Amino acid sequence: MGKITLCFGLFAETSADGSGIPNSKVYENGYKTLATYLFSHEKIPFSFFFPGTVLEWLQAQHAEYLLVIEEMVARKQIEVLGGGYYNPHFPLLQPADRSGQIEALTTALRKHFKKRPHGCFINESVWDPSLVNTLNSCSLDYVLLDYSFFASEISDPKALTASITEDMGKAIFALPVHNELFETADTIMPEAFFEKLIKIVPSSLENPIFTCFISTEKLTKLIQQNWFEQCFALLETTYKDKIELSLPGKVLKNTQNFNKVIIPSGMSKKASSWALKPYEKVAPNKKSIRTTIRNFYLLYPEILNLYSRMVYTSLMVNQCRGDKVRKKAAREELWKAQSGAAYWFLGSGGITNAKLRNEVYKNLLHAEQLTREVSPINDSLNSFDVNFDGKNEYVAQFSLYDAYISKIGGTIYEFDVLKCERNFAAVSEKRIRGLFSDFLVTEKDFNLIAKGQRIDSNLCLNESNYTELKYDRMKKNLKLEAQVLFEKKHYVKIVKEFHFTKDSIRVDYRLINISKENINAYFIIENNLCMYDNSPETLLLECSADDLLIPFSPEKEFLNKKGIFYLRMTDNASRCCFTFSVSDDAGLYAYPYFSQQQYLSSTTGLFWKVPLMPGGVFSRTITLYIKHTQKSQTQSRKK
Repeated sequence: MGKITLCFGLFAETSADGSGIPNSKVYENGYKTLATYLFSHEKIPFSFFFPGTVLEWLQAQHAEYLLVIEEMVARKQIEVLGGGYYNPHFPLLQPADRSGQIEALTTALRKHFKKRPHGCFINESVWDPSLVNTLNSCSLDYVLLDYSFFASEISDPKALTASITEDMGKAIFALPVHNELFETADTIMPEAFFEKLIKIVPSSLENPIFTCFISTEKLTKLIQQNWFEQCFALLETTYKDKIELSLPGKVLKNTQNFNKVIIPSGMSKKASSWALKPYEKVAPNKKSIRTTIRNFYLLYPEILNLYSRMVYTSLMVNQCRGDKVRKKAAREELWKAQSGAAYWFLGSGGITNAKLRNEVYKNLLHAEQLTREVSPINDSLNSFDVNFDGKNEYVAQFSLYDAYISKIGGTIYEFDVLKCERNFAAVSEKRIRGLFSDFLVTEKDFNLIAKGQRIDSNLCLNESNYTELKYDRMKKNLKLEAQVLFEKKHYVKIVKEFHFTKDSIRVDYRLINISKENINAYFIIENNLCMYDNSPETLLLECSADDLLIPFSPEKEFLNKKGIFYLRMTDNASRCCFTFSVSDDAGLYAYPYFSQQQYLSSTTGLFWKVPLMPGGVFSRTITLYIKHTQKSQTQSRKK
């Protein structure tokens, strides 16, 4: 066995909020301590990957840190890697956005460190062969990928040597990454870690390579244990003739022969283990089909909705012609929305983080508004396949709002108020109902729904497949129809007709009993609005009952069984007011919806008790009025 080459590196992993920005404790105990040690030990090489957001934060808060890194780069002790400015999942991006994000980070690195990067770091090795051409065109020479792309076992020689891969006539070098070796590094001594490396390497392999990039969280733990100091001391004494430290770029320069490999789409073992079953970690086995980043949007509908919205916005931005300044600003907002943290779930945060999810939609809507300023659009109702499910969705676009309607449930699954840059239907966590989500249930199930409890999904109209009866682009009308089975024996037809105007959405309902028996049911029209929070200072809820105005708490459950003609919901944080008006008096329930101790939405349901004879028809109309005010309701009342 030849001498082992070991490359250490630090990457700013994407945090739960998507920024990757370290807090003061991580900076002091991790970044600063490591840089101080490296600065005083010139012979210890180390690699760094800084996303653009981390560079911005360091420049603003600790500019001296970047000067220290710059000096160590100049003396060739440190190698800084390139990648995406906002740490995106490249396979999900359009080619223009891929190269744009890489070039943006390359420019920032050259500005700070006076040297352009030669290697590319990809978070959790989210890879696609088409990236070879992108990296090549951006003048990057090599990429770091999880060793599992090269071999199934870490001890396989292909997992311990440099490779070269090709796609469409372009080639790029690839180095295997062995980050999983550091998952338990803080529980073992450095000497045991080195012995573990030696044991892995086959005796016949010359010049094996180990590349380990450490997250900032893991770095802090190891530094507190003086792990690195002990590690570097051992490399200068006990393991001097067995292991040497180096940089990825230097390793490639010294490599004479490369393995020729075909690298398929995929991602690291860690990410793959979360892409097989919703909200559960499952260890992939040899028989499993290799997972890709797209597996996440197959598991989580909310990720698919966000991804399809991002793709649609990307097309709008890249097709925009005219004002270059606004187009550049729109592209920057789009890139912010492409932060990889929002498009997966790795045990915590990710798509389940409401703050992150809302921030991504905010960036997308800001980008859309900027493109509209360059290329104004007329009020419209369009039909096309938005989320790649083979069925056309409907998109109502007005200067005040966007509404996305799905044939599954006939619901509005995305409801954007552009002036406040918020999607008020961005509810996730195993519960996607949106606006005008309907139920036809028994009294027993009604009592469960009114308290936010789950019922048999077969009873939910919001999961039925609707067909199009009428689609009028000029009048901006849409009529949908579905047939459902009530209590597993009564067929009921439901017709929903949407009428869109510049500041309102009217929905006409018709329920028809097409069975031969009487039906007694509760019909519910439920709306789930993702407000900023549910505190009484932020969210005001009011309804009319028997000609009386009744305010009620957004923090508690509310139930009024009759006499309701309208419901008003005012979000002072966004200065948006939503008023639901019904044609006939209804009952009302309301409650705040939480998951993992974070507020997600305020749920309201307008309901009626429906007795239907065979052939009987039940009709109701509900209108949503949207208003964006300059001042909050609280401020107005104080005046």
